[in-house]
Amino acid sequence: MMLHVAHCIKSIHNNSTKAVLALESFYKWALTGTPLQNHIGELYSVVRFLQVTPYVCYFCEDCNCTGLDFSFSDACPQCSHQPASHFLWWKKYIEEPSWSYDDEGRDAMVWLKHKILKSLLLRRTKKERAVDLALPTKTVTVRKDSLDDREYDYYKTLCRRSQAQLDMYAISLEADRPYRVMYSRKELASGNKEARDVEQSCDWCHDAVQDLELCGINCVQLVGSISIATRDAALKRFTEDANCKKLLMSLKAGGVALNLTVASHVFLMDPWWNPAVEQQAQDRVHRIGQYKPVKTIGGSSEALGKLTNEDLMSLLYHHF
Repeated sequence: MMLHVAHCIKSIHNNSTKAVLALESFYKWALTGTPLQNHIGELYSVVRFLQVTPYVCYFCEDCNCTGLDFSFSDACPQCSHQPASHFLWWKKYIEEPSWSYDDEGRDAMVWLKHKILKSLLLRRTKKERAVDLALPTKTVTVRKDSLDDREYDYYKTLCRRSQAQLDMYAISLEADRPYRVMYSRKELASGNKEARDVEQSCDWCHDAVQDLELCGINCVQLVGSISIATRDAALKRFTEDANCKKLLMSLKAGGVALNLTVASHVFLMDPWWNPAVEQQAQDRVHRIGQYKPVKTIGGSSEALGKLTNEDLMSLLYHHF
């Protein structure tokens, strides 16, 4: 069994992960370009899929019973000991120690890298296999554009509106304090009903498509909310229609399961905090089958990677 885009099962609690883990096979492979995005716990789902013991097993502190799954709501069906006597190896020795910055956390990371991952991970990068892939060059340009007076005024207004919405959110949180409910029991008991619906949507791709079409530029868009049929039609038009040279898509929708080697220019208009996600989106264009040099404009992650700790602290200070 081969699991492609294995990082999609990073959450052990969602239904997709549960369905994948229920599949049975003697041999298993997990393929992913981004095995880790947020925290060490995301690796557990992939290791659990591979069923690598003892890292994904539950153990009992009072006996020798072990198993891949355990329900903490009932006593153990094997040894009848209480749930408090059982622990997950990965959580106890890898995930929880990794939260600390002392020697215990360091030892957990060393164990993870040199013992666990070294025994089950095959890592292949474009740099290592450059001769075999024979890909054209890819040029990444971090462009810093200055706003004119009109644009600056627009973004300043947008910033003030966003700040006002955050203030309103803080006020609404304050209104939900438990002590306010205590002092409002009479009003709550009156039986009056009130419904409030606040919706705000900013679909950048949709707006950009309209702007390009007004300029006479044919383009298609690809976002996560469209149907499979619409998605396939958009990709087919972008691939086969010589007059359609622009494809606008959200970063997450274009990050996996796409072959866009027909394109050679990538503009990252929506910066993302995780460089691996941006890199994966770029690799939809710069991959096997590409014969033209690839140029990427944007790449906020490259710029962020050059910031010092003092720069980051200054940004956080001025933001909050």
